[in-house]
Amino acid sequence: MREIYLLRHAETAANEEGVLQGRMDSPLSSRGVRQAQALAEVLVNLGVDAVFASPAGRVAATLTPALQRGLPEPSVMAGLDEIDLGRVANLTYEEFHSQFLPRIDPEEYRRGEYRFPGGESRRDLFERASAQVETILALDWEKALVAAHGGILSHLLAALLGIPFDGWIRFRLDNAALAKLVWYDDRPSLSFFNSCGHLPEELRSPPFPPLFPGRG
Repeated sequence: MREIYLLRHAETAANEEGVLQGRMDSPLSSRGVRQAQALAEVLVNLGVDAVFASPAGRVAATLTPALQRGLPEPSVMAGLDEIDLGRVANLTYEEFHSQFLPRIDPEEYRRGEYRFPGGESRRDLFERASAQVETILALDWEKALVAAHGGILSHLLAALLGIPFDGWIRFRLDNAALAKLVWYDDRPSLSFFNSCGHLPEELRSPPFPPLFPGRG
């Protein structure tokens, strides 16, 4: 039986300030540093034999306390990086809504065909996530941890569960939250999702506003 855990990185300064990151990196906020420390023992106790991680610095910073306690060294995979937001990166949600949202066709976005200027579309991200799923599942492990970002992990979950492209919108992980999938008879089952029980209430990040109001 295989098990895979998905972890979204701890809160960053950009998260705290309501700034869209994409491939732009940002240091952990003070709350994010404490989230990473709270995660350390939890991650080590998962007993994973493989760790796959995004190349982003915020993911490395999230894993560092656990690595210092014996978590296996991660295999860094470029395909686990966050969606490329192009020129939208470094804008606040309010700036994005005022500058870009009025010109976006809602149906084009729903179909995953809207490409962020100079960046990727949701369809691009799903295809990248699907390719990463094939790569990860082909490797030799029994219990694995994937540490990455909210956007790529939403699509990774949809790809792992074999649900249609637009199923990603159901999966919104909070900062430092975990999800778990278990394989029974070669079929994956979602064991839990967006688990934050390892974080005291004061360390839980507030939910982010949807990028597209009413659409996720």
